[in-house]
Amino acid sequence: MKITFSLDVKLIKNNHNVYTTGAANYKYFNEHRLNEDDLMTVICREDNKHKYNDTLAISSGKNLSFILLNSYKDILNFKYIKLLKNEISKSDLVIIKQPSIIGDLTCHIAKKMKKKYLVDMVGCPWDALTNKNLVGKMIAPFMYLVTRKNVKDAEGTIYVSESFLQKRYPTNGKSIGCSDVQLDNIKNNIIKNRENRIINLLNQNKIILGTIGGLNVKYKGFRHVIKSLSYLKKIGKTNFTYQIVGVGDKKEILNLARKYNVEEMINIIGTIDHKDIFSWLDNIDIYIQPSDVEGLCRSIVEAMSRGCPCIVSDVGGNVELIDDQFIFKKKNYKDLTDKLLRLLSTKEIMIFQAKHNFTESKKFEMKNLQNKRKNFIKEIIKK
Repeated sequence: MKITFSLDVKLIKNNHNVYTTGAANYKYFNEHRLNEDDLMTVICREDNKHKYNDTLAISSGKNLSFILLNSYKDILNFKYIKLLKNEISKSDLVIIKQPSIIGDLTCHIAKKMKKKYLVDMVGCPWDALTNKNLVGKMIAPFMYLVTRKNVKDAEGTIYVSESFLQKRYPTNGKSIGCSDVQLDNIKNNIIKNRENRIINLLNQNKIILGTIGGLNVKYKGFRHVIKSLSYLKKIGKTNFTYQIVGVGDKKEILNLARKYNVEEMINIIGTIDHKDIFSWLDNIDIYIQPSDVEGLCRSIVEAMSRGCPCIVSDVGGNVELIDDQFIFKKKNYKDLTDKLLRLLSTKEIMIFQAKHNFTESKKFEMKNLQNKRKNFIKEIIKK
């Protein structure tokens, strides 16, 4: 079988191989095939800012080929459009990750060629763009309507949420809720280790908070945690360290920390290889996802799988994951602070939340999601 997979990630090319700084590795692409004998062509962007190094995860692999666009301008280039049309014409199935400008073009071509396509719906373009800048606010209505139309016309849609995206972007085709989180076998000793960490928390000088997200992505909401820390410092609670993991320039976050006089509380870790994320999560005390926008956040699920007590904003699929007591109103640092102090009020509350999150995360084990996803793809192919 021949599959074309279109998505808006950036990959790094080095000689004949392709690499990722994130989760788009070979295993990720393989999840979207029925078996390794299926031929897959991936259409995405080339990352021209980051250079190859031996810490990157490899995306290349058996029966995988890549068409890498240098920029969004290439979607207007006749050469690339011709290349995309040629690939799509040979495909038995087109899988399109939405929202995505490259995905919109792929949808358009697939429809004109009357090719069967499946949408992998991972986020809300309306939320993402209206929380970005003036240009984002201007194009948000257009992108919202285009995405709704693409999802509505799809033969099948895989939503990463259970209800949020389904309500905003309904489809006339078949659909399932299935996260794209990559969790291997979740072992029970993880929660025992977490419980021991919580019991010993009162003996530590610092409580370590953590967030994963692109450093230059404003809607990841780091500023809300920084404001919360500033308030806590004013009332004499200075025993916090806030660690941030992600790609990008840290200057803006550090400037904000200086503005709110909490620079000494901020530790920007930068990029961590995805396989090492879980070790980092094991060494923080509370995971916070303060985003203004989310689909269903993989980082929250990863934190849950390590038994992290979590505090998250009330956006997207976040509310499907975490106990209501620890979901704060987006952009409201005072509500975030209240939730943080409540969570830290007793070790019993923290242990209960740790166990609850760990148990819920088992729904996202890779073997279960892979079977669900592949069975759905089979269903769409046979349709």
